Order: sequence, then C-alpha cells, then structure tokens
Amino acid sequence: MTGDTYDIVKWKTEYPFLNEIWKFYDNLDETLSETDNGAYSRACENVSIYGEDRLNEQKNTCKRLFRNTFLLSDGGYSTEDFNKYCDILYIWLYFEIEKNNLNAQIINQIFQGSINAAQQKSRNQISCPYVSYHEILHEPEKLMKLSTFNKNAEKFQSVLMNKNDSSDCSCQKYVFDCVNIYNDMYGKYCSDEHSKYNTQLCEIAKQFGTLYTGYLFNKRNDISYELKPLSSTTTNHVVNCQTNIASVISTSTGERSSSVTSKTLNTALGTMAGIPPFLALIYKFTPVGTWFRSQNRKNISVFKNLDEDIEKELYYPRPENENINSSHARYNVAYEPV
Repeated sequence: MTGDTYDIVKWKTEYPFLNEIWKFYDNLDETLSETDNGAYSRACENVSIYGEDRLNEQKNTCKRLFRNTFLLSDGGYSTEDFNKYCDILYIWLYFEIEKNNLNAQIINQIFQGSINAAQQKSRNQISCPYVSYHEILHEPEKLMKLSTFNKNAEKFQSVLMNKNDSSDCSCQKYVFDCVNIYNDMYGKYCSDEHSKYNTQLCEIAKQFGTLYTGYLFNKRNDISYELKPLSSTTTNHVVNCQTNIASVISTSTGERSSSVTSKTLNTALGTMAGIPPFLALIYKFTPVGTWFRSQNRKNISVFKNLDEDIEKELYYPRPENENINSSHARYNVAYEPV
C-alpha cells in the first residue's frame, strides 16, 4: 500500500466524528470466536480454489467473510443503515485482502459464495449486493472516502451546522479532501470518452456531487465557513476554525478506548433451522461457476458438501425473541487487529 493511502487506521485517527462507522468496522474486524470457528470451519476448509500461498490466511478470511455477511443479513437494519453498513463491509474486505496480501480474485469469488449463502439461508434472506473495490481500476481508496460521505451525508451536515460541535475541524478537513478528490477524479475519469470505462467510479463521484451540493453547498448560509462549488479544478481549501484538532482526536480516541469491552457477538446464524441447498446457484450464477467451467473442472465444487457442513455446524438454537441487533444498534466491542 502506498504512502499516501487512506488506510483505515489513519481515518480513525483523523475523523473521530465517524465513530459509528469505526465501531462497526471494528466489529467486522474482530478475531474469530470459538463459536465462529466451529460454525464456518468445515465450509471454508473445503473451498477448492485457494491459492498455494498463505493458505491459513485465506481460510481465516473466508470464515470471517461468511460471519460478516450473515451478521449484516440477519441484523434487522433499516434499508438506510443496511446500505451504509454494506459499504463498510466492502471497505473491510478491501483492507483484509491488502493487509494479508491475498489474491483478490479468489477472495471475491468466496465473497460471491457468501452472498448467495446469505440470500438462501439467513432469516431475512437478503444480502449486500456484490461490490469489490479491487475491481475499480483507479484509486479505490480515494473512492472509499467519497462513498463514505455519500452514505453519511446527513451526519456531515449535522456536524457542520452545529457550530459548537467539537468535531467541526476534522469534519471540514474530510469534506475539503472529498471536494479535491472529486474534482481530480471526475476530471480524469468521468469525461465523455472515459466514463464508459469507469462506470462504478463515476457513479460514486456523481452521487458525491449531488449530495455535497444538496446537503452542504446549498445550506452554506447555515454553516460557519465558506464552501466552494464543485469545479473541474482542484482547490486548496484552508480549514478555518478555532478547535484544536489534535486535542479533539486525542479525547475521542480516549473515550473509545475506555468504553471498549471484549464482548463477542452471538453468531448471526444461531436461529437458522431448515437450510435449503444453494450450491447449484453458486455454480450457475456467480463467477465461481464461471471459473470452474472455464477450467473444465465439472466434477469439482468450490464449497464441497457446504450445505451439509453448514447444517452440521451452524444450528445453535436461540430464543425467538433474542435480537442480535436493531436498526439503531451501537457496538461496544474490542478491536483486535489480525
């Protein structure tokens, strides 16, 4: 990863006002519990497309990915929160691949499998749509920053319109960075001759332009500093505020640290009973099946006996009224980097 990367540790330090996002990210990044290992072990042991290098890391990511996909599917979130948290899942997976030096194509195929599994087996039978930042050709980590704004535009508006908010400075910095990213990326990749090759990138950039204008620029009379309209030229904005950013970051980080506990969430699949087959769907409709057909491996299955394995390992009865999360859930979990 390059020196100017927008890595997640840097984000957490510089933008503490997005604490809800960082808490959920830490939740996704938790090490596997004993229950999780038991639940997903057989399924991920039998995946047949692993590369020879870093085999243990691939299996560990597979189990964490299945856990996280089902965690979101069974979370009971509102549509708005579900979409926001799906985007955090995509960001988590990107950095999971990067920090463990994994093959993105292999892990993304496993991600497709976890999506299909969640759509078939989870209580709500929904799943995050497939998105991979590794498949975006240009500057995916900068694009994550725009996408995070897009999913949290109301939060940015609230902070900047509250003149007494201690996060005002770090929020301004985030917004100015996004404006510069937008101006740079839109000019390079979303002109008429380039946009057809950068559909996903330009969709995120255009959405940022719409939301920035609607939530911030058009409300600039209610915000205590000058906002510039979007343009095709990068502008060097200067954050003009009284707050000491370093002290805000230090205070926020300390508050998060003191409130952290080691509580582990119950596995998201605890209430599943009947588990219908889904291997045929994975084989027929996802890149996993395409990969095998192209290799003439008709007798090999990516997830060997996965239906049986999951049924054996994942059925842990729970009271029906036990709710793993609510649409306004707040997490208080330990962050343990892998």
